[in-house]
Amino acid sequence: MIHPLLTKGRVLFIRDGCDYCKKWDKFIYKLNTELKLNKRIKIIDCTNYHNHGIIDNPIIKLFENFLEEYPTLFFEGEIKRGVNSVLECKAWLITRLLVGGDFIFPRIPEYLPTLEKYSIFNLDCKHHKGRIICEEID
Repeated sequence: MIHPLLTKGRVLFIRDGCDYCKKWDKFIYKLNTELKLNKRIKIIDCTNYHNHGIIDNPIIKLFENFLEEYPTLFFEGEIKRGVNSVLECKAWLITRLLVGGDFIFPRIPEYLPTLEKYSIFNLDCKHHKGRIICEEID
């Protein structure tokens, strides 16, 4: 049986000294305060596990086979490994949170002036021959 935390959990694994983990640190704690209590992302420090093999949190043991690099975010069955920028982290995560209605106070999608679009685009998606094809709705 698959553990429910693997399919429905929201867990971010980070470690000290990781420059990529610092990108998540820039916004994840503030974002967690804006989410409903049952929708928050659990942040687990894997420094001892990474450096010494010490499992100081039982959740690490559950996800041990999937931890290939840091940071790694497990979000309701999806895995987001690594990161290139804070904007990428926010865009990936906030689009999923907005669709699920996970914020305490509803938010509108952030406007991206360089793209002249909102972070969630208005798309019409259709399933065709095993592929999903999305077109912009004007």
